[in-house]
Amino acid sequence: MSQLGRRVSVSMGRLAVFAAAIVLVTALVTTRVVSEDKPKGPEMSPEMQKMMEMCAKAGQPGEQHTKMKELVGTWDAKTKMWMDPSAPPTEGKGTAKWRSIFDGRYVIVDWEGDSPMGPFQGMGISGYDNVAKKYVDIWLDSMSTGIMYSWGTADPSGKTITFEGAYHDPMTGKPKKVKSVTRHISETEMVFEMYDQTPEGKEYKNMEIVYHKK
Repeated sequence: MSQLGRRVSVSMGRLAVFAAAIVLVTALVTTRVVSEDKPKGPEMSPEMQKMMEMCAKAGQPGEQHTKMKELVGTWDAKTKMWMDPSAPPTEGKGTAKWRSIFDGRYVIVDWEGDSPMGPFQGMGISGYDNVAKKYVDIWLDSMSTGIMYSWGTADPSGKTITFEGAYHDPMTGKPKKVKSVTRHISETEMVFEMYDQTPEGKEYKNMEIVYHKK
């Protein structure tokens, strides 16, 4: 046999042995995997099982979340703003687009319009906290660097929600409480009102937005 023939013969022999080894190892591994039981995780105690069930229940969308989804869509807005409670309001207009996220757990609104200080953009995220049993809302916009947080409760009809929140007042640098009321007139009409306080502590309406759904 020539030198080349011996090399080919040896190479073929090694290949055959290697292939047989692969088949043998694969068979052994497969047999072991099939024969052995799957590893079991730690058993859950009754207390942990109850905790898991409570968390799952608290995270499920409910009646309030279904109601919030009615906001989804595009709404035309007419605004009134009172910089001074004794002066006539400044009127404007805008557009609000609501969308739902996380299987209806929250709604997000993108707001565009005008204001006494020029073009205005804002974004809000609203939800209902099943644990706190309150509505929750956060707001941020193009004319501030802070975020306003508010918590709300509904009246017995569920159509009027009163929010109380706070933000840092740029005039004083201190937290300032705010109040707003959302009234659902119908499926296509809604009124939002925000209230402020005079330096003497007297409450007055400083903003009103009337929404109509397209």
